[in-house]
Formats: sequence, structure tokens, C-alpha cells
Amino acid sequence: YFLYGNLTHTEQYVSDLFRLIHAYEAEAKDTPDGVAQISKEIDLAFIEDDLPKVLQSMQVGAERTRQIVLGLKNFARMDDALPQAVNLTACIDSTLLILNNRIKHGVHIIRDYDDVPLVEGYGGLLYQVFMNLISNALDTLDEKKASLSQAKAEAWEPTITISIQCHDLDQVTVTVADNGCGIAEEKLSRIFEEFYTSKPVGVGTGLGLSITREIIEKKHNGTIRCISTVGQGTTFIIALSVRHVMIDQVQRERLAGARSSSPVNLSLGTSG
Repeated sequence: YFLYGNLTHTEQYVSDLFRLIHAYEAEAKDTPDGVAQISKEIDLAFIEDDLPKVLQSMQVGAERTRQIVLGLKNFARMDDALPQAVNLTACIDSTLLILNNRIKHGVHIIRDYDDVPLVEGYGGLLYQVFMNLISNALDTLDEKKASLSQAKAEAWEPTITISIQCHDLDQVTVTVADNGCGIAEEKLSRIFEEFYTSKPVGVGTGLGLSITREIIEKKHNGTIRCISTVGQGTTFIIALSVRHVMIDQVQRERLAGARSSSPVNLSLGTSG
């Protein structure tokens, strides 16, 4: 944040310095030989043209770093004690930003977001869900590309499509689809099992989808299902209620617990 906050001031300082140089050049009829020699050695005209571009590039990089840090801070909030209003669009975009180093290598991301309400839930856990699903999608795209011939790989466009839709303001559906390898039908029924993985040997722990289902179904009272066709790709569909009984029950239990642990004030009345 120190670098990000000071770049704007730096740009102004540089602008002021060049303004001073131009004022000197306008006032000085004969430039001293020593000054002219240094100006030639450092190529002052090139610096004046290039330095603002360098600062602008640093500004873009600093802004991107700031966004990544914010995304990581949100992702790190895995210990939310109470459910909160979660912005699913921001949640997914932050996840994509964190994964940008993998995405930028030729993966096409399609975002199809409806204007959806905030969803009650555990923000850190939902970040983990989207991180698992998008990481899996990137894995299968890498696997498919490695299986293609060079000509086919160059013609193929690896794509992940993420959509967020709202249904009657009561339920939000998030879909994560890829055009990767797909999952064989005999394996599809087992993908949510603990320690089961359809990935090659040595890749994956078999826990990601198991944890994902637990977060969606047990923590958020939602649903998750998978549709897949070998050679065409895989789609995960998550349905979340905007408000649901499970979270209301958690809040009531915590409130009841807080009340029961509060000191009881007993007072004795007096009679006259």
C-alpha cells in the first residue's frame, strides 16, 4: 500500500522536475557545455518520453498487486464465526485474480453474471469452494492440451465459463463449466467421495470436491451437482438460498449460548 499510495505523488514530482528543466531551457540563452554534455549522455529527450510510461506501468502493477492482496485477505477469512452477507461476484472475481498466473497462459474466461443479491453464508468457505472448482477446471484444461497434437492444441481454445443467475430473488445458481477432458460416467458418481480423484496418479488429493460438497450442503444447506461428457468438458452447478433455515438456526443457537453464559443479576425486592 505504501508503494501504491505514493506513485501518484511521484508522477507529480517527475512532472514538476521536467517543467523546471523546460523553464531553465527557455530562460538560459546558452546552455553550459557541461549541462549539454550530461543531457546528451543520459538522452534527456528519451527519458522525458519514457519515464511517464514506466510510472504508468508501475501504477498498473501496483493496482493489480493491491487487488491480489485484497483477494488473499478475503480468501484467508476461513474462520468466520458467524454467517455474513457474501457478494458472490466479488468472491469469484477475487478467486480468478489469485489464479491469474495460471489463467493468463491462453485460458479464455467467460463471465456471465446476473445482478444477484448478497447471499448469507461463510465467505471464506465459499472462496475455498470456487478456488477448488476453478483450479480443477484449469487442471483438466492443462491435461487436455497435453493430450492433443501440436496442431490441434494451437487451434483449440481452452475455456472456462462462469455464470451467476438469480431465481425469484430466493435462490442463486453458480455454474462453473470447462471444455476440458470430461469425466467418464463410471467415475462421475464417485467424484465427491473423500480421497477419490479422477486425476492422473500423483495429481490431486481427492479431498477438494469432498470438502466442496460439505461446505455447500452442510454449511449452506445448498446443492451441488456435476454434469460431464468425456472429450467435451465438465459443468458444476451450485444452488444457494439467499436466506435459509440452517444459518438462521446457527444464529439462534449462538445467541442462546451467549445469553446462557451472561451473568444473571438477581435482585431482592423490599416490602413497605
